[in-house]
Parts: sequence; structure tokens; C-alpha cells
Amino acid sequence: ESLCAAGNYTDAAEVYESLGDSAKVTECIYAYAGQLREQGEYLLAARQYEAIMDYADSHDQHYQMGLQARDNDKLADAYAIFIADPDYRDTQEAIYQTGVSASAEELYEVSVAAFTQVGAYKDAAMKLTMDTYAWGEQLYDNGEYDRSAEVFDSMGEFSDAAARANEARYAAATEQLKDGNYADAKERFAALGDYKDSATMIRECDYQSASAIYRNANYAAA
Repeated sequence: ESLCAAGNYTDAAEVYESLGDSAKVTECIYAYAGQLREQGEYLLAARQYEAIMDYADSHDQHYQMGLQARDNDKLADAYAIFIADPDYRDTQEAIYQTGVSASAEELYEVSVAAFTQVGAYKDAAMKLTMDTYAWGEQLYDNGEYDRSAEVFDSMGEFSDAAARANEARYAAATEQLKDGNYADAKERFAALGDYKDSATMIRECDYQSASAIYRNANYAAA
């Protein structure tokens, strides 16, 4: 009891569990979830409520954690909370709105996941297409070329997605060449076939690799 009074709910729960008092353990978990909620740790609080969904109003409190996370711009956390219990109340709408908010903040990984989750709900399919493309561009601009290519690949024949995927792969190969990873760069350019000057770049990889070997041999001799 003293541990609970001091707010040490996790320690108290361990003590009650050792005593076999499951009811008290549940009470401690519920109290700890409330403590986390007050600290703004909505995802952690939700995880506690998930462990005791049938206790008191834990089910609704779990849903409320998703709403509070979304209202406080913790959109990835909000999405994670909602998908843990997607059939509760109007969670589909909550996930959709999380996607809308994430899109506005250019958090495309979250918005794409959210719009994918709700499928044909409202205009989610259209938003999914737009945000997937925007996500591919964002990854490219951030130098995450491999991930960018994967995202554009996922769009199939939409617009110029296939061309953008190849552009990202070419940029990734060029980056590897600049970093001196000649074998990897050569393999990447080879996979691009006749895209741009990939054939020429393969020869450039061979030349740079041979030059590096020659330089290293001279250094070793010196």
C-alpha cells in the first residue's frame, strides 16, 4: 500500500504479483497508466491499458490515449495506439484523421500507413496515392535513395513512379561510387541496364577500382 501511495505502481505491482493478488496487480497497472497519461506518455499509457482492457474503463481510456496523442501532435504514437484496437468505436475515422494530420505535417510514413489501414474509407485511397508519391520524393531529397526506390516501386505504373524509382537507384549507385564502394556501385549500375549512362558508369567503377588498387600498391611499396 505504501508503494502505491508513493506512486511506485510498478514496484507495487511486482509485490502483489509475488503474493498472487491479481486484483491488486490490475489496480496498480491502471493507476500506472493514469500516471503515464498525466506525464504525456500516451503510447506507454496505452500499452498499460492494453494489458487490462476488461478492467473498469480501460478500453475507453486506451482509445482516449490515441486521441490525446493525436491532439498533441504525437501522430506516430496515435497511429500505433489506434491500430492496436482498430474495431473499437469510430477508430477508423480516428485513424483517417491521424493520416490527414500526418500528411499536413509531411510525416508521410505515418500518413501512408494510416491511409493504407483504412482502405476505401472516404477518400483515403486518393490520399494514399498522393502521399506515397510525396514520401518517395521526400526520401529522395533526404538522400535515402534505396528507400525512395522501394516507395516508388510500390506505386506500380502510377504516373512516372517507375522512372522515379530508377532515378533513385541511379543516385544510390552514384553515391556508392563516390564513397569508394566500387563493387557495390558496379552491381547497382549493372542492375539499371540501359538507364541513362549506366553502361559507362560500370566502366568508371572498374577504372576507379583499378586506380585505387594501384595507389594502394604504391603506398605499400613505399
